[in-house]
Amino acid sequence: MKNYVSLLARVVLLLFLIFSGAMSADEPSAAQGPQRKLGGIHVRLSVPKKAFRLGEAIPLRVEIYNAAGKTVIINREISRLLAAPACLALSVFDERGRRSPALENVASAVSPPAEEEPEAWTFLKWWVVLDTEHFYGLTFEVDGEQFPFLTKPGRYRLVGTFTSIGGYPPSIVRRMSDSSQVPSKVPYPIWTGKVDTNSVWLEVVRR
Repeated sequence: MKNYVSLLARVVLLLFLIFSGAMSADEPSAAQGPQRKLGGIHVRLSVPKKAFRLGEAIPLRVEIYNAAGKTVIINREISRLLAAPACLALSVFDERGRRSPALENVASAVSPPAEEEPEAWTFLKWWVVLDTEHFYGLTFEVDGEQFPFLTKPGRYRLVGTFTSIGGYPPSIVRRMSDSSQVPSKVPYPIWTGKVDTNSVWLEVVRR
């Protein structure tokens, strides 16, 4: 009887350790806190309405928000070209989680030779100064030519990844390679990194 009680106590203790360990593993650590996006940059997608008719272009609003606690510099031109210094790669999924084929934007993002301009003017055309707690916004058009799923009625989820590799304007880089000239220092850090956007749901309906 004593052996049976001892064995039962061990089983109860073992079960207690297993379940208490599983519960603690599921609970987030207070030391970790909320996970912030890389570099303190958040990218938010939005659309002006929930439903679009077949063939209607979808204006996708993109807002790059600076929550880094310091002023940074980002590229003024945000491209869909995968080779661009600052690129927004988009994906479209249906309600079953299937990913739409996409027209890949893999063309070269190298700019043609530009006329010689003052360095300060080149910087202003290439970069945007983004103060903390401010955002920079632009709009892309999304349609069925880019994502074939959007040529059929249904509910779809749009999501993206924003990537910035930084770097100086091409004309400045060419000037540096042609001579020993060093470009002027910029007053703020140039942000580089990769962040995922939020998801946006929309519906494509018949005309």
